[in-house]
Amino acid sequence: MVPTGFDTTFICGADFPARVRGFIQLQMERWPRFLFNEEELSTAGLASWTLPDTRGEKYPDILTFCKNAGMNDFWEENGYALDASGEGPFALFFRLHSDTLYAEELTGARQTVPADEDPYRLEGSSLLLTEYYTATLVTPENPREDPFSRSVVQDFLKSFGSDAFGLTAAPQQ
Repeated sequence: MVPTGFDTTFICGADFPARVRGFIQLQMERWPRFLFNEEELSTAGLASWTLPDTRGEKYPDILTFCKNAGMNDFWEENGYALDASGEGPFALFFRLHSDTLYAEELTGARQTVPADEDPYRLEGSSLLLTEYYTATLVTPENPREDPFSRSVVQDFLKSFGSDAFGLTAAPQQ
């Protein structure tokens, strides 16, 4: 099978499980009776849901999102692709790491702060984390070029309180 979909990868902090719950809630608003990991998820089901612990796992775990059984069947046939309505299945791969992550110099780093505070200067800073999640959101298309895929990534950012960052569309050529 030919690989499909577009990967957007994030490094996330220890509050990742709570933020994923918020992301799932946003998908319930998008598709009220959607399939989460191939099963319909209710509000009560979300309340009792917990993120699997992937500490020590060799491979990441996956959360899948489909509008309905028809989209799930479409996914089986077409992979990560947009259907006739301009929407498509997507997934979140994640893994908890307990090793050390070090980045010598950050570029493009931004933070959200209250309007009355100045953001801390992050550009050129080093990053050092001892527990973190890697998360890869796989959408049907490049979020900079496709409105549906962009809305999925924006929901992910919003679940982290980062909707102010947004995601801009690619410049038209």
